[in-house]
Amino acid sequence: MKPNTLFHFMWGDECISRYRPKRRYIVTLHQPLEKWSDKTIVWCRNAGGVHTLTEREAEYLRQKDPRINARCILHPIDTDFWKSAPTSPCALKKKLVFTGQYLRNTKMFFRVVRKLLATRIDVEVEMLLHSNMPLLSEYEPFPHGFRTVGPFSAGELRDFLQQAWAMFMPYDNVAASNSIVEALACGTPVFTTRVGGMPSYSLGGMVLFDNNDDDTAFAELYRCLDDADWRNQLSRAAREAACQHLDSAKIAAELDDFYHHVAHRLTQKMQFETMP
Repeated sequence: MKPNTLFHFMWGDECISRYRPKRRYIVTLHQPLEKWSDKTIVWCRNAGGVHTLTEREAEYLRQKDPRINARCILHPIDTDFWKSAPTSPCALKKKLVFTGQYLRNTKMFFRVVRKLLATRIDVEVEMLLHSNMPLLSEYEPFPHGFRTVGPFSAGELRDFLQQAWAMFMPYDNVAASNSIVEALACGTPVFTTRVGGMPSYSLGGMVLFDNNDDDTAFAELYRCLDDADWRNQLSRAAREAACQHLDSAKIAAELDDFYHHVAHRLTQKMQFETMP
């Protein structure tokens, strides 16, 4: 083994409870800091590097201990596969989409959607769910114009996002989100809550509002439904933000730079420890 060999635990949240930290270890933390275990800070303090997916988590670690080598590198997306459709979605029946359930504010979603569907006949809402995770019965009966769909293949999911007028997906908390970056890369405007790491991804094509602020969410969605020009501006900004900031090649280069940084620190430490 070379002296500066590194080990990157891509799902660091799980490895913290299984491995003792070492200077050769780098972890990627996916969970928002409110869901970290008691061991997380101690583990990160003794690891070689910590990769967070939002600046909020990286700054939190640095404040806890300036010696923690934490760096925010955003969630990557393959912008060649996840891309905008050749034509804009149908403007006659405008579809809002929502995917998954983990950490989502589903209650807020249904409150706003029920109000929208009660006043708009030109809107339909689709929620993509895994077959093993059905919606709770508390949300029934579903409003007219709403339906659940899925599961989808990757190609079907891309079509689903490309055909959407917008994604409306409020969260209670979140760090990064596969669903959000996929939507942005597809040029789908994203309407979500200003929680967790979402400000790090609000680089274009996203509209943020406070959690459980139903009135603002309703007003912003209503404007998007009626203002096709604004919707298309958001779509272009979403795609541009994904290509400029989240493209897989760019993120890979940033990770490679971080690896070199951690390896250099490790080599320096080993040289210091072996000095007579």
